[in-house]
Amino acid sequence: MSPATIFQIHLVLGYVPWLLFIGAYVLPWLKSMDGVEAQRAIATLHSFRFFGLVFIVPGVVGPNLPAGFAVFAAYGDFATGLLAILALLTVRIRPLFWAFVVAFNIVGAADIIVDYYHGNQLAFLRWRESWAPHTRSRSSTCPC
Repeated sequence: MSPATIFQIHLVLGYVPWLLFIGAYVLPWLKSMDGVEAQRAIATLHSFRFFGLVFIVPGVVGPNLPAGFAVFAAYGDFATGLLAILALLTVRIRPLFWAFVVAFNIVGAADIIVDYYHGNQLAFLRWRESWAPHTRSRSSTCPC
């Protein structure tokens, strides 16, 4: 099985138990709360995303993690975490609170989508280099 296929299977199977857990326990709990309290709970969870900064700490992740992926993922998580913390700090100023809630949701969703895209691109490029060596020998001026 190719590394790209293993990566995709890992991603899909990693989400199944979380979706079951969220559907059975988290969503009913959040629906039982009023909107502000539910968003505070979600913001509290996302406030820990500053841990994504470890992607750019030397020696924490393997040397094969591409810098382009690591930097974007680290700062995307960091920005999401800071916006979530700001939402928590401004809960008594409702317009500002809701602005930060919207902001951390948009930034967080964009971060995850772009990170998955980069991860899939990198997995595909590594697969192509290891399983299709003829693609490396083409000239950059080749029209094919």
